[in-house]
Amino acid sequence: MAGTNNKIWDRTFKTLFQETPALFLPLIKEVFHVSYPKEAIIPLDTSLYNGDGDLVEADNAFLVNGITYHFECQYTNDGTMAFRMWEYDVKLALREYKLNENQMEFNFPKSCVVYISRNGNYPRDGLKLKINFQDGQHIIFKVPVICLQNYKLDEINNKKLWMFFPFLALQYVANLESSNQMPEQEILEDYRKIVNYLEAAYNNHEITIDENATLLEAIQDTNRHAMKSHPEIMEGVNNMVSQTLELKHKQIAKEAAKEAAKEAAKKASRETGLKMLLKMKMAGMPENTIFAIAQSENIPLEEVKKTLEIRK
Repeated sequence: MAGTNNKIWDRTFKTLFQETPALFLPLIKEVFHVSYPKEAIIPLDTSLYNGDGDLVEADNAFLVNGITYHFECQYTNDGTMAFRMWEYDVKLALREYKLNENQMEFNFPKSCVVYISRNGNYPRDGLKLKINFQDGQHIIFKVPVICLQNYKLDEINNKKLWMFFPFLALQYVANLESSNQMPEQEILEDYRKIVNYLEAAYNNHEITIDENATLLEAIQDTNRHAMKSHPEIMEGVNNMVSQTLELKHKQIAKEAAKEAAKEAAKKASRETGLKMLLKMKMAGMPENTIFAIAQSENIPLEEVKKTLEIRK
């Protein structure tokens, strides 16, 4: 497909993880059948060196509840992906190892490859790599795969796999160029559904306003890139998303201003409280009593001590 052979897809995948990591939790559930609440996701350094000594970048590796997960976004099936996943995973696993009774032990990450374009050559049963050892033993290294083309729009929404939405542009442009052409109006209607799905997820407190805006921006970017040969769709989606994004950005700015005002009021209140405590100190009130009052007013103890010492 013309115009789809650059790095926008990898960049979008990495941006979604950097800015909206919680959106990867439903993907973990889909692949590994493990559910996590929205909790801290710890990103891992994905800069690795291959066998030639060249620096390579894995897409996304992170810790959830002490378990390492590794996801790669792949546009084509080039035949080397199984080996590359082995190479990445060995290096990720070696970063944390255990030494028990003079025996080294390390755990491979839970890995998956997400294939995003429309192509029938994907390894539907997962990636496999046979590894032969010097003593005659061998293992089959397996990595599960997810093929975006297998997911319908409603299924993506129902499974909360909203991070897939920006990549649907590849599916739509493939449909436009196939023998069974998908009508442009139907594609625009699908994008309208996507915007509505995200709005409903936000209203139901399933995603934050920042996650909502990041997804919309990614949808807009990938649509502009993929639909260059289909200006009616490109402009229609751009206008549709721009209107929603404008409202979201205004709402984000309003909430930020409200939070800033709250923090300013809290700071002013704390400064007033510190002045009051200083007067108590100057009036001869015992420090333990002053500290007790500060605690009841939620004034940090370190600030109280600093104020009293500076003004002695």
